[in-house]
Amino acid sequence: QTNRLSILEAEESALGLNHARLGQELAQSWGIPSRLIEAITYHHAPARAEVDPELASLVHIADAVSRNLGAGSGGDPFTPVIHGLAFTHLAVEASDLIKWDDEIQPEVQKDMAFLSAIA
Repeated sequence: QTNRLSILEAEESALGLNHARLGQELAQSWGIPSRLIEAITYHHAPARAEVDPELASLVHIADAVSRNLGAGSGGDPFTPVIHGLAFTHLAVEASDLIKWDDEIQPEVQKDMAFLSAIA
């Protein structure tokens, strides 16, 4: 926070890799299917996905939405920006997310309650 770095920048600086790359390595070692590995690897850069760009875009948008709703923390205070290409891959608009907010909010609350109960 002192240096105003994103979590990805801080991870790269401190560890020499970021959580997406670490997730990729773990998923590969576990034998997870390539399309899921790609979604893990490129959830911050869905334009780089080649096997299943739609899935990478979905995870990218879900990550940003969950952080914006306070249901997750990337470890930094920054609000994630959704890449336009992710919307294109999924044939949705940013305005669709706003329309879906009434459906998303109760689901997030249920999930958060469940996670709190098992924590």
